Amino acid sequence: MNFQSINYILAVARERSITKAAKSLHITQQTLSAHIASIERELGCQLFVRHVPLELTYAGQEFLKHAETIQHEVKDLYVAFSEITGNEKGLIRVGITDNRDRVILTPILCSFIKQHPKVELKVVEVPVDALTQKLMKDELDICISDFRGNLKGIKHRDLYQERIVFVCRKDLFESIFGDKTHSVIDEIQNNQTFQLLEQCPFLLGHEQDIAGRFSRHILAHFSKEPVIKVEAENLAFVLDLCAQGIGGCFSPEILVRTTLSPEQLEKLLVVSLGSEASYTMRIGWKSDWNIIKAFVETAQLETKDINSKKGCA
Repeated sequence: MNFQSINYILAVARERSITKAAKSLHITQQTLSAHIASIERELGCQLFVRHVPLELTYAGQEFLKHAETIQHEVKDLYVAFSEITGNEKGLIRVGITDNRDRVILTPILCSFIKQHPKVELKVVEVPVDALTQKLMKDELDICISDFRGNLKGIKHRDLYQERIVFVCRKDLFESIFGDKTHSVIDEIQNNQTFQLLEQCPFLLGHEQDIAGRFSRHILAHFSKEPVIKVEAENLAFVLDLCAQGIGGCFSPEILVRTTLSPEQLEKLLVVSLGSEASYTMRIGWKSDWNIIKAFVETAQLETKDINSKKGCA
């Protein structure tokens, strides 16, 4: 048994599939299966129940606990000696949603790589709610999220403010509300009377993202069943459909103004929704390695002017 074999078992336990784990490890299924069989022979017990999805046996669960500790300690060891020798290198796993990476993460990574060229970065794109879960499980080193509540063991710092807005094609909105269009917009912006939007067709993003949670919270308080035209995980795709007049949607304003073209924005209503639609985006981490601290400082520096540049709250 070696560190590589331990990493292989951890990947299978995480994916609960040899096929998916082999793909994530960039090896063949045959190679991975052979490693698992070799470790099981060495330990004298079976680690997985072979059905779909794979399930850990009791022995497998015990192995997993020790393997995760070993993996974390080995990474700490390499980082510690990199810092002692002044030879900064290693891998940092950064989590962010796939809609914010281009807008938020690109300048952070570019600046960080210039300062720390030997450090490798792996970007993991998942919904916001999954980000904090992965950070808690040590599947990420850093992530950018809203970090709701008190998460044990996670340190975080504020980066910038975001706000959710309602977006709809002007011609679609006017066809629904006619000469009441301006009064409806004023009522929504000033008094947050979201029930007025009941007549609109809607486009929904991922339920585990901030805008997706907000959308479903609003729609749940409608007096009638909302009309959902399209539901999709990628918010950029949802915004494109919105710009085509398929329906209205809720989205972080920063994504609206950076995803859509000036020509598309010209045809849209972007309606503010009050203070309850505003929140703080933060960067979170667990380990106090110098290189992690350096990444956090870079993120703060690169996002300090983001509200004024991108039209956030």
